[in-house]
Amino acid sequence: MPLQEEKKKKKNAEWHTHFDPDKSTFLIENLFGLPCNYENSQLVIIPVPWDITSTTMDSADTPELLLHSSYTFPLFSEEYEWIWKKGIFMQNIPVKWKETSHELKKIRKKIMLNGFLKLTKPKQLELLRDIKSINFTCKLLNEWIERKTTEHLFNAKTVALLGGDQGYIYGCLNTLNKKQQPFGIFSINALSGLENEKHQLEFTTHSALFNALNLSSVTRIVLFGTKYLSFRAKKVIDSNAKKIRLFSANYLDERKLKGATWKMLVNEALSCLPQNVFVSINANVFDPSVCSNSSCNEPGGLTFAEVKSILFELRKTSKNIIGFDISGLSIQSDTDKQFGLRLLYESCCSTLITNELMKIANLAQNKKRKVKVKVNEGKDN
Repeated sequence: MPLQEEKKKKKNAEWHTHFDPDKSTFLIENLFGLPCNYENSQLVIIPVPWDITSTTMDSADTPELLLHSSYTFPLFSEEYEWIWKKGIFMQNIPVKWKETSHELKKIRKKIMLNGFLKLTKPKQLELLRDIKSINFTCKLLNEWIERKTTEHLFNAKTVALLGGDQGYIYGCLNTLNKKQQPFGIFSINALSGLENEKHQLEFTTHSALFNALNLSSVTRIVLFGTKYLSFRAKKVIDSNAKKIRLFSANYLDERKLKGATWKMLVNEALSCLPQNVFVSINANVFDPSVCSNSSCNEPGGLTFAEVKSILFELRKTSKNIIGFDISGLSIQSDTDKQFGLRLLYESCCSTLITNELMKIANLAQNKKRKVKVKVNEGKDN
């Protein structure tokens, strides 16, 4: 390796050496004010400014708003003081997708508000064309995310998505599926995501996990905190009982009333999952008193501490988070920003910690294998 290249590699690896994590600065424009770049970051976040699911709010601007609010975010945590040194990097906001989302949002509202059967024949045909256009564009978005995810995985990065609604996660899940490494999906969401379509739209939060059922590497889907179930979704769950486990909000409440502790319920859910896990969090799962600007304002739901404890138990049970997505949060106030940033940072740190623990476990296992081989060779001699 040329000397200049070696020096550059060493400098990249030591990017955090002269960085003061307590220093407030607006000069560094990466997420959380970290001075790391793509090359020296282990976790790469793909911002997805996209929302065609909801009609009462818009979360397409969320990635950009969180990024610009994150530069002075406090990095210190009692649980993981050092993990940020592994590097967290967010890609540039893809403006074209944000603009497209805003345009399609107008059409989306028109589709929901106009009763199809009440329209004249020409208007019905126009509406069908609009639906077809949205479905085609959503497919292109998923293909774009698939290409980006493939590129990052090739460069040995862990990938996370920040949206937006969840109609885009299939592109990421399909890429992970192609690695042919079994994994589970842990969905912390008020919606099941198991409807094949909603208002004839194929890629929304309502159908985020439906296509994942056909992915061969997805061995288990755990739905946690689900508030809304349609008859169609329940039918899908019942017909895929070996693959899907449901821990609805109602089930969790009933178990708690009967004396089950929160830790017991979380570990029961986590025990259903394989070692590798993709974590999917939608802000609609939180109680409205905790997060008021989501697509679900029904009383009940999880607290921030409960979701944080889920991430903590994930680390304790030796699960490996191979990726995550956060969606469904509309930023209307500084409180929303701080809530979103804390949720994002906790998810990033938990992912990096599980990745690090997995590396250590693999190194130890490889060392044992080498020792075993040497012992066997000695016996043969």
